[in-house]
Amino acid sequence: MSRRRHIAYIALGAATLMCFVGGCRSPGPSADSSPRTVSADTTVTVPPPPPVRTVPPIVLNVKDFGATGDWRTDDTQAIQRALDAVPPEGATVFFPAGGYSVPNGGLISRRTVTLLGVRGLDGSGSRIQVSADDVVGVELDGGGSVLDSMEVTKPETSASSASVGVLMSSDFAQMYSSRISGFGVNLRIAGTYYSVSYSSFRDFYHAGVEINNTVASGDAGDGTITASTFERNTETPLGGSGVHWIAGGGLRFINNKINGEKSLENGIFFEPGAGVDTSVLLVNGNSIENFVGAGVLMLPGVGHLRNSLIVSDNEIASYDEAIRRSQGIAIDEDVSSVAINGNSIYSTGSGITLQSVKGATVAGNSLTKIFNDGIVVGDRAEHVVLGEQSIEVIGGREIVYSP
Repeated sequence: MSRRRHIAYIALGAATLMCFVGGCRSPGPSADSSPRTVSADTTVTVPPPPPVRTVPPIVLNVKDFGATGDWRTDDTQAIQRALDAVPPEGATVFFPAGGYSVPNGGLISRRTVTLLGVRGLDGSGSRIQVSADDVVGVELDGGGSVLDSMEVTKPETSASSASVGVLMSSDFAQMYSSRISGFGVNLRIAGTYYSVSYSSFRDFYHAGVEINNTVASGDAGDGTITASTFERNTETPLGGSGVHWIAGGGLRFINNKINGEKSLENGIFFEPGAGVDTSVLLVNGNSIENFVGAGVLMLPGVGHLRNSLIVSDNEIASYDEAIRRSQGIAIDEDVSSVAINGNSIYSTGSGITLQSVKGATVAGNSLTKIFNDGIVVGDRAEHVVLGEQSIEVIGGREIVYSP
């Protein structure tokens, strides 16, 4: 047998063994097979991706609509013309630095708008000034509207003033780096999922911020107020609250400062309204001082809270040595879960008062220079657990269980 034939037999045997082990397959077309014919009507053409459509931001300058910003001229109609010119997709309405007199308020936007100003000190920024009582200065009624770097002010607030500086009646409204001062209620929030940050509320009579949305319930409508200041001067009549929460989903009130200058009744006042069925109310990391009523107060309203109230890691001080009726934290509401932890309460009449709760944990708080009683647990309070506290009282008892 020749060498060439011997190699061929070996190759054939190997191929037979592979078919026996792995099964034989018919060979596919070879590289030199006749090409297949594809008819023209079966050809698939992939179109190129559509170009990315970029929409340039729409900015409307109020001065292009006749506003002067000279502090004297009534700019109401000019600003309203700018607001009315906002297209359905929304726009930014820009206020160059200056004082825009809107004596009777009444500005309103029904579309998504950003009111954008120029930040400045001592009136050098962008300011809308209202003078009449019992009016709404600006209403933002378009979803997702924003107040950014603006001032809205009223020179004087009477004790009976029902004026509102800014009304945010839409959902997803935002206020950023702005200031409102001098109204009965500086900011009224009637929408859901709002956000307020790095802003200032001064010299209000009834409330710096009032939150009242009777539609939101459960976990819907949660809002946040962060890194903002609430201040009153000593000439403002006694009363009011830095924040007055009536309804509107949960609230996260975090890292703010409230200074009542001893003319403010309450720091934060929770007063559940009709049909309230909300999620968590969180008060965390704030400084609340110079009040004469309560730092954090919850009283029974016509509604009730379904979930929990958490008050933690706040600094609360009244400095109320003369009246001594102030309370650091006072809860008189049938809320199902209360946690009061890690707060520093100084120079108040009483430290923590729980008159009516369905479950509470109080632990890790520091109560110093308390003129009356440190912790008071009322006869309607249920399932209250007191952990370790640091309590220094001057004229009362550290812990009192009311009969």
